[in-house]
Order: sequence, then C-alpha cells, then structure tokens
Amino acid sequence: MQYIMASGSENMIQCMAKLFVEGNSEGDFSVEDPESLARILYSLWLGSTLMAAMQRDRKVLDNAMQTTLQLIK
Repeated sequence: MQYIMASGSENMIQCMAKLFVEGNSEGDFSVEDPESLARILYSLWLGSTLMAAMQRDRKVLDNAMQTTLQLIK
C-alpha cells in the first residue's frame, strides 16, 4: 500500500512539474524549479486537505489557494 501511494504521489508531482515546464515555455508561468515547486504544492495541498478535514474549516483550503497563487506568479 505504501509503495502504491508513494508511486501515485510521485506520478502526480511529475505531471505537475511537466505542466510548469510547458507553462514556462508558453509564457504562462515563470517557475525557476518546476519539480521543486510541484513537490512543495503537492505537500501543501496534501497537508491542507488533511487539516481542513480534521478541523472542519475551509479557511485552511483558502489559505492554501492564496499560497499557491503567490508561488506560481
């Protein structure tokens, strides 16, 4: 189970990194390290969804979105 979850997470991170690379080339993003940002955002959202569920508070997700928008500018 751990291997499958880790593999799925890594696949998602690589897809996000590819999106940032493509977005950089098309002028949509200006991301210096696409893979690093993908890992950061994946971790941010993974933790935020867990915290939002535990606290039953959507503000956690709103904060994650604000942070995401700041990081991808």
